This record gives sequence, structure tokens and C-alpha cells, in this order.
Amino acid sequence: MTAKTDGQLNLRVVLYGAVNSGKSSLINAMAGKTVAKTSSHAGETVATSSHALDGAEYKMALEEFLLILVDTPGLVEAGGSERAKTAFDAVRAADLVLFVLASDATEAEHAAIMQVRDVSKPVLMALTKTDQLTQKQRTQRREAIHKKFARLIGPSNIVEISAAPTRKVEIINAATGKKMIEDRTGIPDVTALQARIIAIAKTEGRALIEISGGMERLDSLAATKARRHKQAESAIDDYSIGTAIGIALNPIPILDLFGGGIGIATLVKRLSAIYETPMAMDEINELASQLLRNSRSELFWVVASIAGGSLLKSVPGLGTAGGALLQAAAAGFLVNVVGHTAKLYMDNGKSWEEGSLRETLRHVIANTDKDGTIAHIKEKVRARLDLGT
Repeated sequence: MTAKTDGQLNLRVVLYGAVNSGKSSLINAMAGKTVAKTSSHAGETVATSSHALDGAEYKMALEEFLLILVDTPGLVEAGGSERAKTAFDAVRAADLVLFVLASDATEAEHAAIMQVRDVSKPVLMALTKTDQLTQKQRTQRREAIHKKFARLIGPSNIVEISAAPTRKVEIINAATGKKMIEDRTGIPDVTALQARIIAIAKTEGRALIEISGGMERLDSLAATKARRHKQAESAIDDYSIGTAIGIALNPIPILDLFGGGIGIATLVKRLSAIYETPMAMDEINELASQLLRNSRSELFWVVASIAGGSLLKSVPGLGTAGGALLQAAAAGFLVNVVGHTAKLYMDNGKSWEEGSLRETLRHVIANTDKDGTIAHIKEKVRARLDLGT
């Protein structure tokens, strides 16, 4: 994207726009030769493709910059959801977005331009197929586009071009003398666009590089956060179910009153590892103790359920199974709440998001699906211990 190549700074320019707006033709015009496939049929570009243009291929001296032009699938193509994602992923990785527009912007194109601006990408707009319009039509299109977008992207960043112009040529058949008119490819006119890209590269190139680098870092952080969240959720579920099963299997009813703390310190340690937040064992044990103490205070029904389960366990047969399941569900729910409270603590850099441990704990309790969580725990315990319904 931005690394130096033979002393030149790379500038990644992504072409974005609707089907048949002329993106591939524009790449060919800037390259001075055919490097991108063009077609009158919608949907020909199914993935992004990059074309690196060196000084010999590009028609103006780039000196310190090497443009990397990236073609993308057109907007609103058949099967568009996947292609739209492919195109927008390329936009997020761009240093500069070149939005290609053949006529006045449709609703879809207007929305796409706004979406690009939302990710803080500098935008140039190329008004293509200028050669196919009369002077009056050109003026009308230019005025309409400037009215909609000049304040958004800047009037100097809206440029008219002819990427693949045609010209009428009269051909005389030497044998019959009959005259014929043929359409032949003319000389592209992209000079103004090239000049604007180079001007931006020279005045803002390094800033664009920093913006793109920042976006990449944000994407990396988002991916890391999503990975940690998934791992933490899995760990909390594992420890909740493990604790529930351990409580259910405890053969000494009265000891279950002190249950629920089994594995909490281990869970805290596991979460600190997932979030790469180093903690000494004394610190882990102290946090686990505070979490358990406060959670028992806020979830008094858990203590009552464990006590009730202990009494049921003393009754042979169904009483034992029912007491075990009651205790398991209560203890598992407690560990689930404690785990999510500790998760917020780690995710917030070892500080309490809601101001204090108790406030964070209450926030977690209020936002936890009690019935759904308990049903999930019971289902897992029943299946593991074959307790039936």
C-alpha cells in the first residue's frame, strides 16, 4: 500500500462506481494500454484487480509516487451483496478513492459516496463518457453533480474525462466507391484527472498514507477485539457449565453452600490471558474474592437456591436429582455473571466501566438473559449427568 518501491512511495487508488460507469476503461486510459478487461455487460469485474503503473506506462512523471490502481466490481451487480463487500473492502484499504460516474448520481451511487466519506477516505470524482454528451448535456450534468457533491468532496476534485472516446470515420470502399461510417476509438482525455491525482499525491500523499495506516490499525484492533470476545465468551460458558456440574456432583450437601467459587480464580486468570492483561496470583485471587462476595450479595436468590438444593439432596431419589439440578443452575448462573463482569474489567484495561465493581456487576445482571442462561446450563448438566427432565 504505502511502502517505498525503488525509492517511490506507493499510492493506492481504488476505482469505485456503478456497473458500466467506465472504471476499467479509465484504468486503460491512464495506463496508456489495455490492462483491464472492459465489457458492455454488467458484472464482468467479479473481484478486485490491481494494476501497478510505472513511469513508462503512465503518461506523466510521477517521480516519488507509484500509483496502484485497483478496479472493483460495479455497484448493484447481480449477486451484489458479496461483490459490494469485495469492493468496499478495497475502499477501506485505499489511500485515495476515485469514484467513477457516467451520469447524474442515482440513489445507490449517492449512498455509496456517503459511505466512502464515512470511512474518512479522500474522494476524487471522475465524470466519464464526456465525449458522448453535447455541450448542453455536459453543462447540465456538471451543474447537477456540483450541486450535490461540491461541498462534500470539493469542486476541484470533480473532473470531466473521456476514457474511451469514439470518433466517426468515413471509409470508402476502393472497389465499389461506396462510403461507410465506422466508429473508431479516439484518444483518451484524462489529463486533468492525472494532474489532480498527482497534485493531491504531492501535497497530501503522506497524510493519506497516515490515514490509511490508521484505518488498517483500527481494522486490526477490531479483529483482535472480536477474537478476544469470542474466546472470552467460550471460556465463560465452559467455566459456568464446569462449575454447575461440579456443584451437582458434590456428595456433601452442606458444602454446596460454599460452592459457586470453584474455578472463579481460574476463570479470572484465563480471561486475563485472553485480554493480554498480566495479573499476579495475589491480584487474581483478590479480584475473584471481590467478585464472588459482591455477586452473592446482589444475587441472593443464588445462595437461597444452593441452600435449598442442599436440603433436597438429602432426600433420596428424585430429591437428590432435583437438588443437584437446582444448585447447578444457580451456581452456573453466578459464574456466568461473574465471568462477564470480569470480562468487562479486562476489556476496559483493568478498570470498572460503570465506575465500580458493584455498578458493573449490576449492569451485567440487568443485561443478562436469566431464563435463557439457566435453561442452557440445565440442558448441559442434564445431558452430562443424565438427570432426565
